[in-house]
Amino acid sequence: SWAGGVWFTPVGSRTVGVKDDRQYPLSYISCILSGSDGLLYQALREDQGLSYASGAFSAPGEDTGFFAVFAAAGSDKFPRSKDAVLGLMDRISSGELSAEDILSCRNKLLSQYAASIESSSSLSLNIALDGLYGLGFNYHEQTPSKIKAVTPESIKKCAEEFFGRLDRAIVEILPKDLR
Repeated sequence: SWAGGVWFTPVGSRTVGVKDDRQYPLSYISCILSGSDGLLYQALREDQGLSYASGAFSAPGEDTGFFAVFAAAGSDKFPRSKDAVLGLMDRISSGELSAEDILSCRNKLLSQYAASIESSSSLSLNIALDGLYGLGFNYHEQTPSKIKAVTPESIKKCAEEFFGRLDRAIVEILPKDLR
């Protein structure tokens, strides 16, 4: 049994590969949900006191990728936390994002990308992986414009497509007393 009856719920969906530009709206969704300024933290921790850890991430793969949202909380709060996570995913799918959230994520994603290719070794790794995946050795030069090209409509469309899927996975890792 776990101390304090901790639970952990990842909610995931199969998404896109590295050659698909829908990876960029998915990155925005991850950014909007994650971090201490993200919607998950605000809704689950600040507003409702339900979760002590939460986040989201998008991982495009060679052919297909995945998107996951997770939350961890005490066992007495897990049903409400799960409902809150799914509610946020529905909210994003219906386009309920502020222009401020989107602009903030755009700036954050651009800054993170610039930092990720700042050193010679990290730039070399990016160039090598882009070549390996068939994107071209100068693909890294297109990434900032692809990040900037994301619109509220493309975010909503990706959220509708991937969060409304019947084949999404919801995994509940529960303490013994809740099984």
